[in-house]
Amino acid sequence: ATYLPKAERVIDLGCGTGTSLYLLNQLGPGRELIGGDWVPESQETVNAIGAATGENIRGVHFNMQTLDGADALPLKGAAVTTLHAMEQLGTAHQPLLDLLMAHSPTLVLHLEPVEEFYDPDNLFDQMALTHHRQREYLSGYLTRLRQLASDGRIELLAERRLYLGSTWHEAYSLIVWRPVSSL
Repeated sequence: ATYLPKAERVIDLGCGTGTSLYLLNQLGPGRELIGGDWVPESQETVNAIGAATGENIRGVHFNMQTLDGADALPLKGAAVTTLHAMEQLGTAHQPLLDLLMAHSPTLVLHLEPVEEFYDPDNLFDQMALTHHRQREYLSGYLTRLRQLASDGRIELLAERRLYLGSTWHEAYSLIVWRPVSSL
C-alpha cells in the first residue's frame, strides 16, 4: 500500500496463481492489473479472477528467462512487481533488468530472496546463504541495482530485509526502485 496506491496499471511478473493481483485489487479496485507468467494455467487462473471480480485483471504469457511475451506487457508508465518470482533467475537477471530499464516503468517493487542481506557471521544466515546458493537462487541483483543507483541511472527507494521466510531461507526481502528517466 505504501508504494502502489497511485499506480493505475500494475504488472506482476511471474504472477503464478494471481493471488497478489487479487489482493492488489482489494486495496484499490478500478486499476488495470496484468499478470505475466509462462505457465498457461496461470494465465487462465488470472483471467478467471478478472471475470469473477468484474475487474480489469488479465493474464498474459511472459517468460522471465527468455523474455518471450515481453511485447504484450505495457511496461511504460506501469508499476511492476515480482513476488518470489525472480529467485529462479540466479545470476541471469540482466536481460530482465535491461527490459525494465528500456521501458521505464514508474516503479519496480520486488519481494524476493536477496543474498546480499545475509550476514556471513551469523550461523542462521550462513545456513540460509548455503541453501540459497545451492538452489542457485537470485544472485547479485541488489549489487547490480546499487551500481545503477551509484551511476545515477535508477533511484533506490527501499532495500530492506524483512526477516520473513522459512527455516531454509528468507524468501521475501523488499527492494523498490525506479529508473531515473521516469522521475
